[in-house]
Amino acid sequence: MLTSTKKITTSSQILQIKDYEEERINDVLLILENVVTREESNIKLILDCLYDVGMANLIDRKFNHGTLKGSLKIIAKISKPACKEIAWRWLRKKIPPLITNLLHEEVCFKDN
Repeated sequence: MLTSTKKITTSSQILQIKDYEEERINDVLLILENVVTREESNIKLILDCLYDVGMANLIDRKFNHGTLKGSLKIIAKISKPACKEIAWRWLRKKIPPLITNLLHEEVCFKDN
C-alpha cells in the first residue's frame, strides 16, 4: 500500500511539473509576441536590409544581361514596400511560436 501512495505522489508531482513547464513556456510566447510588437520598426529595418541584399544577389545570380539586371533592380525597388508588408505580417504571426518552440527544445533534455 505504501508503494501505491508513492506512485500517486510522484505522478501528481510529474503533472504539476508539466503544468508549470507549460505555463512558463506560454509566458515565453507572450513575452516574444510583446517584443515583436514593440520592436516593429527595428524588425522592418532588418527586413529592408535582408530584402536589399537578397534581391541584389538573386538578380545577379539568375540574370547575365546588364540591361535586364538594371530593369529588374528597379522593379525590385518598386515592389519592396509590398514585400516588406507581407514579410512583416508573416513574421508577426510565425516568429514568436517558432522561437518559443526552438528555445523549449533547447532546454528539454531528451533521453536518447
